[in-house]
Amino acid sequence: MNSSEHKTVVFDRTLHFELFDFKEIRQPFTEHFHDYYVIGTISKGCRILFCNQEEFHVNAKDIVLFNPGDIHSCHQCDDGGLDYCGINLTKEVMRRLAFEIYSVDRQITFSKSVVRDSSVYFTIQTLKRLVINNLTYEDKEECLLLMLTLIFDKYVSNNLSVNYCNDECISIVCNFLEKHYMEDIHLIDLCKLINVSKSTLLRCFVKAKKMTPYCYLQNIRIGKAKEMLEKGALPIDVALNSGFTDQSHFTHYFKRFLGVTPRIYRDIFIKK
Repeated sequence: MNSSEHKTVVFDRTLHFELFDFKEIRQPFTEHFHDYYVIGTISKGCRILFCNQEEFHVNAKDIVLFNPGDIHSCHQCDDGGLDYCGINLTKEVMRRLAFEIYSVDRQITFSKSVVRDSSVYFTIQTLKRLVINNLTYEDKEECLLLMLTLIFDKYVSNNLSVNYCNDECISIVCNFLEKHYMEDIHLIDLCKLINVSKSTLLRCFVKAKKMTPYCYLQNIRIGKAKEMLEKGALPIDVALNSGFTDQSHFTHYFKRFLGVTPRIYRDIFIKK
């Protein structure tokens, strides 16, 4: 193995999927197939991929979609290494998630092996970060379902039903989040509010607000936390009184949104 190669494999026990994060990989992969689905992204490098007797040139930001049983192989076509992130889902898990999203019990079949889709690419990279950093179940579930919804809408051969919700429905969800931000809110709770599927809610909410419902909720919580910190409250107390599960998750989100830790933000106002 090349000394610069780095391989990370994580199994998420809450959502039951594998995540591969490979850096600077140079090895070729001979013809093989999997008995599970593979959703992968290339973030660096170039490969020649053969899948089901078709040849593809796969570059950075391309996405590969393999069905169970798809025969594929690949090798590097430049002098650099390959950075690859892969998400592996068993047939049982994929079928369950498809039912959860669309309320249909149907086997999923990807219609394309290689696609270029910035929304899907960004969502996969976000999911990788959430899993590797072991963030909350709600974070990971919402991102996984959004990723699958985006893929199902465009790259699944057996068409699934698509519904939409209007601006009033989105307002109902937003109002609920603003009033109940201290509570443990799950995606299914929001779906029941307006009687839609998870995919419909995610699709329409992202279109209207440019972020997912859970991200919107975290923005509300951060806003409440800022108010308390500005009054001199301790970060540990703010975490417990703004809806976060613990101080660690609170600090992660606060720094991610504002670029500084809660304590540094608080100290600005104390010194002032």
